[in-house]
Amino acid sequence: MVMQQDFQFGLKNGKIVHAEAVQSGIQCNCYCPACGGRFVAYKGPILRAHFKHSTETDCKYSFETSLHYLAKEIIQKKKFLDLPLITWEIPFMPSSWFSTNEKHDTRLPPFQQIQFKRVYFDKVEVEQWEGNFKPDLKCYAGGKQLFIEIKVSHGIDEYKLDKIKKKNIPLLEIDLSGFQSEINKKTITHELYQEKDFHLKIRNFRWIHNPKNDKLSLVHQQKSQRIFHFLNRHRRHVKLYGRNKEIYTCPLLPKAEAPFRFADTCEYCSYNLGKIDLASCAKEASNKPTGCAVICIGHKNYELERLLKECGAKSPA
Repeated sequence: MVMQQDFQFGLKNGKIVHAEAVQSGIQCNCYCPACGGRFVAYKGPILRAHFKHSTETDCKYSFETSLHYLAKEIIQKKKFLDLPLITWEIPFMPSSWFSTNEKHDTRLPPFQQIQFKRVYFDKVEVEQWEGNFKPDLKCYAGGKQLFIEIKVSHGIDEYKLDKIKKKNIPLLEIDLSGFQSEINKKTITHELYQEKDFHLKIRNFRWIHNPKNDKLSLVHQQKSQRIFHFLNRHRRHVKLYGRNKEIYTCPLLPKAEAPFRFADTCEYCSYNLGKIDLASCAKEASNKPTGCAVICIGHKNYELERLLKECGAKSPA
């Protein structure tokens, strides 16, 4: 025997309705949004108003489909969304290009920045065909088009994504999988339009395909590779000596003032790309250098600064 589930929302005359808003019993004239089966409305002074299928069924997707319906209806009615605006930052500080933190993952350039920009739509269409596929929402703004997919349990499959990429139209995925059972228009509206929890918003709003963003990302990745190659090709190992970790050949300071303590000159220098154990990078076992060294790019500071400016790196000043 299949266990009956109860649901808060059903379809009536093609519109999503709450069980509170209809008559009790089979007279509610409502249907399951997922399987199309007849619903019975249960309303009373103790239990919350809800629907159940009129006959036993193994329908498992009424909740997910209701969530889809509600999200699409809310966006269509409001006719705006805060869309993720992605930019990239190339830092001017050479030390930013190498991770010196061994315990935690450290982001390396280019740094992705995400802001949200409110976009008002001229028109929002729900589940209208676009060639041979049907996005959840088709939004139009200023002559531009945007597809939106609502994710509850399953995301975009490769077959559908391939069709969207061929159209070359931006596709935004809104992830509402965090809802498990209790839903209403107020909670879903808050999820779609909340402004306080920025990190939650980033997680829930994701570009699956965005031609402009993809192009800009490629450009910045190429610029970053130029800088990485320059740093890897020209970096030098400046050996540290003694208990105080002293250096004798700083390319940025007068030789007459040597030796220099690592803690005073190198530790916070932006041309210091990190420290290295010289023995770990030796190629010949019979000729292993000992001690440690600073990985320095200071001798190429002028050339590097020109390259950084050419690549649009942001100066700390």
